[in-house]
Amino acid sequence: RHVVETMVNAAPLSTRVARPDLLALGALLHDIGKGRGVDHSVLGAEMALKIGPRLGISPADTELLSKLVRHHLLLPVVATRRDLKDPATIEAVSEALGGDALLLEVLHALTEADSKATGPGVWSEWKASLIEDLVRRCRMVMAGETLPRAEPIAPQYLSLTGERRIQVEVKPGGSERLQVVMIAPNQRGLVSNAAAVLALNSLRIHSASANVHGDVAVIEFVVSPLFGAPPEAGLLRQQFAGALAGDIDVLGTLEKRDNDAVSAATARAGEVQVGVPVTRSTAPPRILWLETAPFGQLILEVRAMDRVGLLALLTRALERAGADIVWAKVNTFGSTAADVFCVTSPAGDSEQSARAVVEQHLLAVLGGPAVEVLEEPVGD
Repeated sequence: RHVVETMVNAAPLSTRVARPDLLALGALLHDIGKGRGVDHSVLGAEMALKIGPRLGISPADTELLSKLVRHHLLLPVVATRRDLKDPATIEAVSEALGGDALLLEVLHALTEADSKATGPGVWSEWKASLIEDLVRRCRMVMAGETLPRAEPIAPQYLSLTGERRIQVEVKPGGSERLQVVMIAPNQRGLVSNAAAVLALNSLRIHSASANVHGDVAVIEFVVSPLFGAPPEAGLLRQQFAGALAGDIDVLGTLEKRDNDAVSAATARAGEVQVGVPVTRSTAPPRILWLETAPFGQLILEVRAMDRVGLLALLTRALERAGADIVWAKVNTFGSTAADVFCVTSPAGDSEQSARAVVEQHLLAVLGGPAVEVLEEPVGD
């Protein structure tokens, strides 16, 4: 029961972390070593190293999952028993976590979910504040973490940019996924139109990267069909070209479909009584700002529950804010999207006012008051 409650408690925290999939697995496996007469954290970490490959998890993620299990009691023990103002304490925790800011972030969320599931009174404002202080101090020690950067353009696509024409390629990507590459002369609306074309063809975006070489943009997607066979590259190219030329309003069609879906879901919720209670994730969307963006640019990460067309709607919101996309790095982990964008700062605005403009347009897509805006480095 405790494990189930930990997973339930972790669900609303999924947008707090860059890797909600590892948070969910950590919640599932954190106590797997119990009941064997040894330190369950140590044994559980060893078991996680064997379980990870069986679940198809990469070696790097398996190692991180193992560390989550190994150290799932570290933060509450140190926060309540050690002097957090002692640099040696913070250095010891940072060293134990290998200076890994991502591990620290996921561990923080797992600690909260685990504590709340343990029993009444285990998680309090006092304990939460101590752990928050510990995490903040550890982040300062780990300040040299790698920042998100543009993904390099693959050589085979870099060579195609010289042709300066609209091109679309569709290739098998493994595990029933496809790689879709769209190349076109750069212009405002390029990314949003590309993503909208995919969404209207019932393709779910799992990851994406967008970069500009000279005056030509290269957008690489990893997608999978929601149902049926995927569309041909020729059809995608035709629709993409029509959208860029203004002949097809793919974004308007997508926005109408999105609004209709929300209205229909709301209507059904008011008419149908569910016989068995259903728990849905209530994790709020989040916007995180990277403080060390280059001059004249803004870097932000948007974390939100994924839905078909989300990337297109987010990028259109950025474009409406007057923020041109310099590069983008998009990932979906389970049901959560974690999208990093580097954009030009809207002309004539100070950084603070530019952020406010961008936030205003994103809030309209993400749901307004549920959004939490944080000024901190984003996860890689």
